[in-house]
Amino acid sequence: MGNTFTTNELLPDIIDTRVQVLFVSAAPRRSWVESGHYHSESEDPFFGLLYDSELTPEKISPSAGVTLLNHGIGLTTLAKTKAVDDPDDLKPMDFATGRLIRLAFEFSLELICFEGTATYRYFFDRQGEYGLRKETIGSAAVFIVPDSSTFKDAFEYRDVLHYYNLLDKRLSDSDGKRNRG
Repeated sequence: MGNTFTTNELLPDIIDTRVQVLFVSAAPRRSWVESGHYHSESEDPFFGLLYDSELTPEKISPSAGVTLLNHGIGLTTLAKTKAVDDPDDLKPMDFATGRLIRLAFEFSLELICFEGTATYRYFFDRQGEYGLRKETIGSAAVFIVPDSSTFKDAFEYRDVLHYYNLLDKRLSDSDGKRNRG
């Protein structure tokens, strides 16, 4: 008799073999779980940042998030079974860090982009600054952008867009072209 595995994941990953960059949030927000879509808060500029930085050729809505795959973009969270309003409410046992390593190898990711320095810290257990990092996960480079769900208090939109533009440049430089669908 075969094994049957059940999962308590609150929001499925958006990932397949087309993904060049995997965006990693700390945990699903409660509103994401309720809507069934990543970055679904009306004030979250994530999808606008993707468009304004030219990571996507059009602005995509959270409900069409799966179409990010056509542009080489995937989404996941470190914590899969606990929804939060504030990532500081998470405990080390909430994170499935080994899962991210498995995804990096399974999908031969080019780049893993942590949304926020806290998400990076949850994974690497050390501080990190925005931009390209020296660490890798498998063969994937590591990058940090400000968390679009929470940056409003610390940054202006244009400051956050700067890091998304750097990310787009890094992807363009790495393979000479972008998979824009």
